[in-house]
Amino acid sequence: MIKISFIVPVYNTEVDLIERCIESILSTQYSAIEIIIIDDGSNRDCAMYLDGIAKLHTVCIVYHTRNRGVSAARNYGVKVSSGDYIVFVDADDLISPRMLSDGLPVLELHKPDILYGLVKFEKRHLSISPSEMSMQVSPILITDDLKCILLQQLISLGQPTFSRSGYGYLSRGPVARFVSRAIAIQIPFGTDLRLGEDEIWNILIAKCATKIMFFPAVWYYYVHNINSATVQYRDNIEEEERRRLIILERIIGRDEKYGQVLLSKTLQCIAELLRQKYANKKYPFSLKCATENFQKEISKPEYSFFDKKKYIRKLSYKDRLKFILFKKFKYVVLLMRVGYIFYKKK
Repeated sequence: MIKISFIVPVYNTEVDLIERCIESILSTQYSAIEIIIIDDGSNRDCAMYLDGIAKLHTVCIVYHTRNRGVSAARNYGVKVSSGDYIVFVDADDLISPRMLSDGLPVLELHKPDILYGLVKFEKRHLSISPSEMSMQVSPILITDDLKCILLQQLISLGQPTFSRSGYGYLSRGPVARFVSRAIAIQIPFGTDLRLGEDEIWNILIAKCATKIMFFPAVWYYYVHNINSATVQYRDNIEEEERRRLIILERIIGRDEKYGQVLLSKTLQCIAELLRQKYANKKYPFSLKCATENFQKEISKPEYSFFDKKKYIRKLSYKDRLKFILFKKFKYVVLLMRVGYIFYKKK
């Protein structure tokens, strides 16, 4: 019987969200599991609640560590795990009951290094729709040609092969997949990046794996959290995004077949500069200063793919609009600031 290790990092997550997450794993009713909860230096109340979960459910094991970030927490979880496969779950999200019912037969029959499923993004989670539970699909073996498309998906999303309209997509994050423990041990998460470390890890494990499969059904619900690190004001985001692009180019190179997705990724990084700093209402200086500093930042060599006009025609309409706005519209900081304020009010 294949044993699955679920690894759940926690840092001061709300109690009701933790409970929802753990219950979604327990509801799979598969006996050969362990739920490894890594307390990443949470406050006393949260830590005590986690200890209570471990007392209530014997499959739950809690490890209390000092706060070192989600990557270090995941790495520690892999180190202490004993399963054949690793499944990462964020404490404010939940998995579908069909993740194990779909995945286990494939793991037992084919023994892939990685088995991917779909993630569905939700502003709030109400219930799992009957259509998602009844969807009839079959596993897909990732050939060499498909692996190239998979890597493109892991860099910048948007590949139709790895998404189902209205249902979900194969995520760049570490969730909605079974990863063999051997690969997870061999390739830990980088702890020197605050943002995007899971994307880099995903590309590395995909390049390393010899047998990959994909099951196009919703296995995971990513529930939007306004307190997430990816939506907060970050004063040092420029350095983080630059390093992210440098590492990505080091791994992928400048292969022509990845040119379009590397340009798309560059546009995403520029959008994050706006969202988390220059167009953020918490930016402490004037709008004029924000605009000047933004333009100065995106002219740096790390954003060189921003000048690769030959890839523009291959971009999605959404990315083409981003390119035009970031490149040509001098009031983009003002426009994005108004847009983000409007979005948060919705």
